[in-house]
Amino acid sequence: MSTKLDLRVVKTYKLLHQAFTELLEEKTFEEMTVGELCERAMIRKTTFYLHFQDKYEYFNYYLTELKEEFKSNASSKTNINNFPEYSIQMLHEMFQFAQEHKSILNNLKNSNRMSFLYQSLEKQISLEFYTILSKLDLDLSEYDLHMIVSFYSGGLINVIYWWITNPIEVDENTITQKLVDLIPLPVPKINQR
Repeated sequence: MSTKLDLRVVKTYKLLHQAFTELLEEKTFEEMTVGELCERAMIRKTTFYLHFQDKYEYFNYYLTELKEEFKSNASSKTNINNFPEYSIQMLHEMFQFAQEHKSILNNLKNSNRMSFLYQSLEKQISLEFYTILSKLDLDLSEYDLHMIVSFYSGGLINVIYWWITNPIEVDENTITQKLVDLIPLPVPKINQR
């Protein structure tokens, strides 16, 4: 019986994720209602409220899922112990993620949830950078390490925001190479894909 219940919960969450993504591509988070989300996901409101208190709690869950998706995509495609390779791959993954979710990010840019989204992404990026940099044999104090991680993760988030909202088209490889050139470690040039 518990297996059936687990499968129903997985299905419900999958339907909610898909419906929430579709709605965020069409309208702002503030305009969205739980009723619309449930109707699009083809679930009852009572089912939604069994799992989430409100749309804000669901949004937090949604962000967690997006972060996990980004993390698993980036980590599965490269050697985490090779910082230069990992940096390039992570930047590519970030910009591909931003490109795939561009309409959602644009709809969220004027939302009160945008700062929460960027803080969440920055925290994940900081964690990734900190983990990798701390494994390298760099002559950095803990203070310097945290400062470098904070500087680059904050900068990356702002570059992504600029890239999404900038009317001038800049391709992913060009911007990734420029960002890689700013990393104070010997890293290889990016091969054009």
